[in-house]
Amino acid sequence: MERRDALVEALAGELGGVAEPLAAEAGLHLTVRLWGVDDREVSRRALELGVDAPPLSSFRASTGGDGGLVLGFAALDPAAIRAGVRALARAVAGARRGGRSIV
Repeated sequence: MERRDALVEALAGELGGVAEPLAAEAGLHLTVRLWGVDDREVSRRALELGVDAPPLSSFRASTGGDGGLVLGFAALDPAAIRAGVRALARAVAGARRGGRSIV
C-alpha cells in the first residue's frame, strides 16, 4: 500500500486536475484517467523520458472514450515513483504544448 499511496500522492501533487487515479485498493498497477491531453502522445513522451506508461486507448476496441494511462508501481520504491511522476508531468506538459522536444 505504501507504493500505491506514494503514486497517488505524487499524481495529486504533480498532475492534479489533469490525472485522476481510478479506484484500486490492491494490485500492481494503477489506472489513471487523463483530462485534456492525448494519452498516446503522453505515453510516447513518457517513454522517451524512461517511464513506461501504456495508454488506455490502446486497450479499447473502439474510438472515443476517456484517455488515460496504466502505471505500474510494484517494482519501484517511493522515491523512484515520485521521480517517475515528475517525468510524467513533463511528458504531459510537452503533449499539451504539442512540440516535438521534451527535454
